[in-house]
Amino acid sequence: MFATLARDGSSATLRSSLEEQQAVVGANPETFTIAAYVGRHGWINALLERADKNLMEELVIEAWRRAAPKRLLIERQAHR
Repeated sequence: MFATLARDGSSATLRSSLEEQQAVVGANPETFTIAAYVGRHGWINALLERADKNLMEELVIEAWRRAAPKRLLIERQAHR
Protein backbone atom coordinates (compact mmCIF):
# COMPACT_ATOMS: atom_id res chain seq x y z
CA MET A 1 0.00 0.00 0.00
CA PHE A 2 1.30 3.46 -0.82
CA ALA A 3 -1.71 5.76 -0.37
CA THR A 4 -5.28 5.89 0.87
CA LEU A 5 -8.06 8.34 0.14
CA ALA A 6 -10.76 9.38 2.61
CA ARG A 7 -14.28 8.31 1.65
CA ASP A 8 -15.32 11.91 1.13
CA GLY A 9 -12.20 12.67 -0.93
CA SER A 10 -11.10 15.46 1.41
CA SER A 11 -7.79 13.93 2.48
CA ALA A 12 -5.20 11.34 1.59
CA THR A 13 -2.60 9.43 3.55
CA LEU A 14 0.71 8.80 1.78
CA ARG A 15 3.77 6.70 2.39
CA SER A 16 6.99 8.73 2.66
CA SER A 17 10.36 8.66 4.35
CA LEU A 18 10.80 10.16 7.79
CA GLU A 19 12.97 12.90 6.26
CA GLU A 20 10.36 13.74 3.62
CA GLN A 21 7.65 13.68 6.27
CA GLN A 22 9.49 16.19 8.43
CA ALA A 23 10.19 18.48 5.48
CA VAL A 24 6.62 18.46 4.15
CA VAL A 25 4.90 18.77 7.53
CA GLY A 26 7.39 21.39 8.69
CA ALA A 27 6.91 23.51 5.56
CA ASN A 28 3.10 23.42 5.61
CA PRO A 29 1.56 22.12 8.85
CA GLU A 30 -1.87 23.51 7.95
CA THR A 31 -2.03 21.11 4.98
CA PHE A 32 0.14 18.14 6.02
CA THR A 33 0.23 16.26 9.31
CA ILE A 34 1.87 13.13 10.62
CA ALA A 35 -0.50 10.20 10.13
CA ALA A 36 -1.91 8.47 13.19
CA TYR A 37 -0.51 4.99 13.94
CA VAL A 38 1.77 4.81 10.86
CA GLY A 39 3.36 8.25 11.16
CA ARG A 40 6.34 6.74 12.97
CA HIS A 41 7.11 5.02 9.66
CA GLY A 42 6.96 8.27 7.68
CA TRP A 43 3.32 8.36 6.55
CA ILE A 44 1.67 11.76 6.13
CA ASN A 45 -1.89 13.05 5.89
CA ALA A 46 -2.75 15.70 3.32
CA LEU A 47 -5.82 17.94 3.20
CA LEU A 48 -6.37 17.86 -0.55
CA GLU A 49 -8.29 21.13 -0.81
CA ARG A 50 -5.24 22.97 0.56
CA ALA A 51 -2.48 20.93 -1.09
CA ASP A 52 -0.52 22.09 -4.12
CA LYS A 53 -1.34 19.75 -7.03
CA ASN A 54 2.24 19.53 -8.29
CA LEU A 55 3.53 18.65 -4.84
CA MET A 56 0.80 16.04 -4.41
CA GLU A 57 1.74 14.48 -7.73
CA GLU A 58 5.36 14.24 -6.60
CA LEU A 59 4.35 12.77 -3.24
CA VAL A 60 2.08 10.15 -4.81
CA ILE A 61 4.74 9.09 -7.33
CA GLU A 62 7.36 8.84 -4.60
CA ALA A 63 4.95 6.89 -2.37
CA TRP A 64 4.34 4.44 -5.21
CA ARG A 65 8.09 4.03 -5.75
CA ARG A 66 8.52 3.19 -2.08
CA ALA A 67 5.90 0.43 -2.27
CA ALA A 68 6.45 -0.96 -5.78
CA PRO A 69 8.34 -4.21 -6.28
CA LYS A 70 11.92 -3.68 -7.49
CA ARG A 71 11.19 -5.64 -10.68
CA LEU A 72 8.39 -3.25 -11.58
CA LEU A 73 10.60 -0.22 -10.95
CA ILE A 74 13.26 -1.66 -13.25
CA GLU A 75 10.68 -2.37 -15.98
CA ARG A 76 9.30 1.15 -15.69
CA GLN A 77 12.78 2.64 -16.07
CA ALA A 78 13.40 0.48 -19.14
CA HIS A 79 10.27 1.85 -20.84
CA ARG A 80 11.30 5.48 -20.32
